[in-house]
Amino acid sequence: TTGRGSTMLSQIIKADHGFLGVRFYHMLNLGLLGLTPVAFVAPQPLTFVCDMAVAIALPLHGHIGMNYVLTDYVPKVFGKAARGPAPIVMLGVT
Repeated sequence: TTGRGSTMLSQIIKADHGFLGVRFYHMLNLGLLGLTPVAFVAPQPLTFVCDMAVAIALPLHGHIGMNYVLTDYVPKVFGKAARGPAPIVMLGVT
């Protein structure tokens, strides 16, 4: 049976496909652009909040960004057969 969990997993694995993935990636870019400097200069009460936001956003940003790289370069370097397993390996790495 294919339930909601398998659909969500396939969306995570293919994070660089579709309008929502692209929009989320761009929102992460803008959020990190503003949040990273704030995390360095934030006063003590905000330090934990900024650190946790960066700790959540950076792995998501890395995962989606590397999926873009994999989509572009894996078929050129390893052949089209590696296109399927590469995002799954990337999910394990990130």
